[in-house]
Amino acid sequence: GIYIVNDNSGYAHLTVNKIYLSAAYHKFIGTNEIHFGIQPGYVFSNFSKDGLTFPDQYDPGIGGFNADFPSGENNLNDQINYLDINIGGAWNGEFGKLKPMAALSVFHLNNPKQSFLDESNHLPLRTVFYGGGEYPLNEKWTLLPHLIYMLHKNANEFLLGTNADMKLKENGLKIKSVYGGFLYRDGFNLRMDALIGIVGLKDRKSVV
Repeated sequence: GIYIVNDNSGYAHLTVNKIYLSAAYHKFIGTNEIHFGIQPGYVFSNFSKDGLTFPDQYDPGIGGFNADFPSGENNLNDQINYLDINIGGAWNGEFGKLKPMAALSVFHLNNPKQSFLDESNHLPLRTVFYGGGEYPLNEKWTLLPHLIYMLHKNANEFLLGTNADMKLKENGLKIKSVYGGFLYRDGFNLRMDALIGIVGLKDRKSVV
């Protein structure tokens, strides 16, 4: 697959263009499924200095900034380009009624340099772990527990919760089931800060 992003913002017309290619490998071993993916991409960023002023351009004579003064920012580049690599893997299996799954993704694997200044400022690794599964209680109800842990340098977030899925009889709306649940959000170094409610429905082709 291919993933393309274009973003333009701010007085400096900061423009970021990203192009990523995605490839995946799948292996089936009995009731186990193993998946691996890689997503290399290239990022193009630039901005215009014309819409900016800097401390060295302050003019006491007018009580404001004078764009005709030199900025003093001799080490400021107006564009950066870098390679960015993401990888991920997932597993799901079946043990009787239980169908567990686990997945791990690592972003910015190559720690690309991201700075308009002539200094070392690299994107740190961002790691995301997901665990979950399905466990049918009976022919009508199924529990769907899940957890997500995200780590980005010194920031982390932990979500834990479950959904309960209820199958419906055949109906004119072709709705297969409805579900509801919650997520508890926390960080290992923080207090619990949110309780998230979840409701939705499934038909034969999609989940809402």
